Amino acid sequence: MMLPISVASPVGVSLVLFATTVAILVFFSGRKTWNRWKLQTKKNRIILFTRYPTPGLTKTRLIGELGETGAARLQHYMTDHMVDVVTNVQQHCPDICVEIDYCGGNEQDIKYWFDRKTSLKCIWNEQQPGNLGDKMSSAFRNSFQQGAENVLIIGSDIPGINRDLLREAFTTLQDSATKDNLLLGPALDGGYYLIGLNQINSSKLENLLQGIDWGTEKVREQQEERAKSVGISVCHLSKVLQDVDTIDDLPVVEEFMGISVQQIKSPRLSVVIPVLNGVDEIQNAIATLIKRCSWPQFMEIIVCDGGSEDGTFEKVEEIAKSETKCPIKVVRSSRGRGKQQNAGFSHSSGDVLLFLHADTLVPERFFEEILLVLGTPGVSAGAYALDFDKLYSDNCSLYLHYILRMIRWTARKRATKYELPYGDQGIFLTRQMFEKLGGFPDYPLMEDYELVKRLQKEGHVKICEESPAITSAKRWEKYGFSNTLQNYVTVIAYEMGVKPATLARWYYGSSQKKNK
Repeated sequence: MMLPISVASPVGVSLVLFATTVAILVFFSGRKTWNRWKLQTKKNRIILFTRYPTPGLTKTRLIGELGETGAARLQHYMTDHMVDVVTNVQQHCPDICVEIDYCGGNEQDIKYWFDRKTSLKCIWNEQQPGNLGDKMSSAFRNSFQQGAENVLIIGSDIPGINRDLLREAFTTLQDSATKDNLLLGPALDGGYYLIGLNQINSSKLENLLQGIDWGTEKVREQQEERAKSVGISVCHLSKVLQDVDTIDDLPVVEEFMGISVQQIKSPRLSVVIPVLNGVDEIQNAIATLIKRCSWPQFMEIIVCDGGSEDGTFEKVEEIAKSETKCPIKVVRSSRGRGKQQNAGFSHSSGDVLLFLHADTLVPERFFEEILLVLGTPGVSAGAYALDFDKLYSDNCSLYLHYILRMIRWTARKRATKYELPYGDQGIFLTRQMFEKLGGFPDYPLMEDYELVKRLQKEGHVKICEESPAITSAKRWEKYGFSNTLQNYVTVIAYEMGVKPATLARWYYGSSQKKNK
């Protein structure tokens, strides 16, 4: 005999919650499967072969010149460069599926690397076992079985591949009067940087990529002979390109990617500090940066003054003249953190950028932490966990201590769970990423928030949870938790569409009233 269960009863509520949870999971799982199926059914496909950039296992022939970390960094950069190229092709030709076939790492590593790139619609698969011919045969076979008609395979170590070449490749395959066509992009070393097929007989595919001495200068010649022996015609792309395997190939990276060997081996850091009437804070910030930097010879500090009237500009000039461990510049700019930080960037030369508030102190070994975080595939930027100087002071009242601990906890939860740090946590990223996003928006307020939102569309914003930056608690000491509440209200208003200029009037007007 079944007993009736009231929806309002504990059991009924539990069943409703369970059913709702299952429905939500099924919905999102189904949507993910549907999106993958839609991609797989597109008629044209680009398959990018790459290796996860693990130091010591990647670009091993370059380790002697670049070191294990540098060789892995090069692989990381080249893969991201090729992903940007195929993304650009896909945006101009929507009927293209991008597939990333990887070796090394695992599916979670690859998902972390690519799942945040909102402009890229892709699928990924682990490369099949065997030699290169076996891997490519499997990739072609799976693509044709899923309905693709024209398939290109490219490697991640050919920086010269661009949108025009890939469009030429598809046009060549699509314009063929018959099937069974093989397209090759000739490489300088006797191999090929691209191989393309339109749908061919499965028995021909099984034999097409066998019996080839991979990794030798005979690859392209043997491939052409193999194709003709199984009845497949061969055509070539118009450009001969060079892949990157040895020291002699590295100039290609700088030519097509704008990255020098020195940048790969030993990236330089530019620390940009906006300041306004902060003579005491800026002295402490600069001293801490130099003291806690493992390689000050690879760092520069740019202080951008927004019109200080307390001698800040002159004090930094004085420090710059006497400092010998790293160069220090001080420049003037119109007032506003976004404007000041962009102005500071325009005077910088580093490969990596750290935007730091004048009242924030970096942790120990911060430069090493920055390189480690930005070396993680899938990370577009990073920041430090938030901490307050007053929490380590003997004259901090019990009430203030409680307030600051609560604010620190909520700030860290917000930053780590939603990958949403604020400017006082020290935001760092590569020069290429900053330029790609166009720098800080010219906002009188919310410039750091908007930059981070844009960064989230390019990758993950990783928080250094074990390495907090110590920021001044003066504002919270003066206004208490209401300062944090005001920040939250400002963020909500911004997300609802209130203009930054209006928010600035509210925010700074409120601050001015408080100061009175």
